[in-house]
Amino acid sequence: MMDWIRLKRVDIFNLQNVEYGTITISPRDNNEPVDFKADVLGIYGQNGSGKTTFVHAMGLLKKILNGHSLRDEALPYITEGKEEAGMMAAFQLSVSGTMYYTEYKVMLTKEKMDGNAEDGEKGPGVYVSQEELKVSAFDGTKWEKKHRLIAQDQGKEIVFSPQKLAKEIIGEKNDRLINLLVAKRLARRQYTSFFFSTDAFPLLAGNGGTVLGRIFKALQAYGRRYLYVIDTRGWGPINMNAGLPLYFRVENKKNKRLAAGAVFFRLDKPTVLPKELYEPLKKVIAKMNPVLGELIPHLQLELKDMGEQVMKNGKEGMALEAISIRSNSKVPLRYESEGIKKIVAILNMFIAAYADPSITLVVDELDAGIFEYLLGELLAIFESSGKGQLIFTSHNLRPLETLQKKAIVFTTVNPQNRYIRLKNIKPNNNLRSVYYGDIQLGGTPESLYEKTNNMAIEYALKRITRPVDKTEGPAWHIDRD
Repeated sequence: MMDWIRLKRVDIFNLQNVEYGTITISPRDNNEPVDFKADVLGIYGQNGSGKTTFVHAMGLLKKILNGHSLRDEALPYITEGKEEAGMMAAFQLSVSGTMYYTEYKVMLTKEKMDGNAEDGEKGPGVYVSQEELKVSAFDGTKWEKKHRLIAQDQGKEIVFSPQKLAKEIIGEKNDRLINLLVAKRLARRQYTSFFFSTDAFPLLAGNGGTVLGRIFKALQAYGRRYLYVIDTRGWGPINMNAGLPLYFRVENKKNKRLAAGAVFFRLDKPTVLPKELYEPLKKVIAKMNPVLGELIPHLQLELKDMGEQVMKNGKEGMALEAISIRSNSKVPLRYESEGIKKIVAILNMFIAAYADPSITLVVDELDAGIFEYLLGELLAIFESSGKGQLIFTSHNLRPLETLQKKAIVFTTVNPQNRYIRLKNIKPNNNLRSVYYGDIQLGGTPESLYEKTNNMAIEYALKRITRPVDKTEGPAWHIDRD
């Protein structure tokens, strides 16, 4: 049986405006056999109520599992007035024929600048202060009791616990103990995870022959190969018509090598890229075009070779321009609409998540610039016949009418309970209408909308725009003299 991994649940603590929130990604019971049906999850709610916070949390998780530094990345995300934040990600996975349920919890702590900070001249950062991994195995008939497999605390001198596991990994090898102590110290100095740092990971995971090794390798692979997070920073260049981030994933089935990431195409002139990227990108475009032509009738994409060029680093590169083709008419992609460019940017990852049960694709503001009927149809198709996981935030309510009720999560005004699903929704209920009704009339355990005062808004607008006196302009007028 093939190996796979699925995100089941995410808990968030003290990130931005979420003091606590939990979202179940896949509501199916762990005891049920995994059928690789798609998990689609839309997060809806008032502006500033925690939708993008979830996206940021998933971005942090990817960095942690990849062993990347959180020094500057995480500081703005910790809730104002709090000294630490964290998250717990639960997974169901199958490795070498054995199925596991595992919970990975990580805590992030603000660095105190008391003269003992690791990097005081740069100001405070955020380091991974605690990590914990709990696991339960499935024996074919039932799940064993969940237990703590490994934990580490940067505030304690011991490398990790429990002591029994430490003895198994370290044994009588003093050099291995020293190497792990150094790795833990380096993780603190470099603001990375200890578990997934380049120094500690090989010593803890080994060759993957133990339960710890198998799960560690699966989680690292998830961060590197299967979790993709696209936040609103990727849409900025598209909105300004300055560039197009093309998110891609190409896997060689023979040697299991993977090329994945994002290539930034300038829209004002050809983009110079390393020559070795040209063939993978051609494969990406070839894979996208059949689907693209169905989404936007008769539209195809092409990379026009504008010739070889030496890059700034001295290596050989190729100048490429993204071209759209309609009825044999070719024009630069920059002249297409914002919505088309956005579809082009994420389409390859959408296709990958549709086909691969282990992929989780997280997209912030998926609806921006995309025709609402097309958005609803795309999500319904993914839900009905896809295999992977698609998590998105949106303000467009069309998906509330096309997706199953369990596929929608709403944010609340309570920072200590940010995410809920609406209950007692009958099959013939229109979730969009129910949502509007709950906003206006209440009826949910948590309020879904912090009401605005129309009269106060109108008064504020009139006050700021009325003339101060007969001789002056409006209050917002700036005297250029």
